[in-house]
Amino acid sequence: MPLPHRMNALLSLGRLAATSDIIDRLHRAIEKEITSASKRIESAARTGDSDYADGVTDDECELVEQLLGLAFVAGQTFMTSVRTRIVRLSVACESQFGRPLTLGGNRGYDTFKVGASMQAGSGFTKAEVVNAIANYWKHQEDWPTGEEARGSRIVTVWDLTALRNNEKRTVEIVVGIGMLPGNTGNLRSAARVLGVTNFEDLSPIRQELHSWAQTVYTQTREELSTLAGSADA
Repeated sequence: MPLPHRMNALLSLGRLAATSDIIDRLHRAIEKEITSASKRIESAARTGDSDYADGVTDDECELVEQLLGLAFVAGQTFMTSVRTRIVRLSVACESQFGRPLTLGGNRGYDTFKVGASMQAGSGFTKAEVVNAIANYWKHQEDWPTGEEARGSRIVTVWDLTALRNNEKRTVEIVVGIGMLPGNTGNLRSAARVLGVTNFEDLSPIRQELHSWAQTVYTQTREELSTLAGSADA
């Protein structure tokens, strides 16, 4: 049984979202700005004035952190486009075949559980990590903190007991990859965890997200084909 026209159109929209190059174009603009920041640091170092060079380095490193935050949000925007297409398709699927798509539940956030895991036993995927890092950059100033003893030191930590469930999951993920409250290099550390070795080249993040999107789309298309075949039997 061929897919009904509306479902076929929604599937096509899902394919367009999954194959979009928007993240590539946004990242290229961000990479260009990071390259400019690196050049300003190098130029300041050549002056021989250590105080000036240190000041410029601090300012430009902070800028790079913010640019990386934008890069992760660009990734999240790409993921959201795919996720919302799956939700719309799932609603149509339930109407047509009496059941939603496997990845359509939980407002489509189950799509983030698809794809490569960060590491064995980590409990979260690379897609979940990108989404969590983007949320960290947008919301971390609102997350309450507390203190706890670690050996002979008192360290600042995010207070999980004061967070909502979705916030708690986000914090658990970012802490799991080594991010800490007040760490001025959190975004650079996060990018390295995802395979970035040069902040002027964010392609490892893009490659992970493109692979995730293709997997989500392929699983969705195959499930729809199966459901259509069952309805025709």
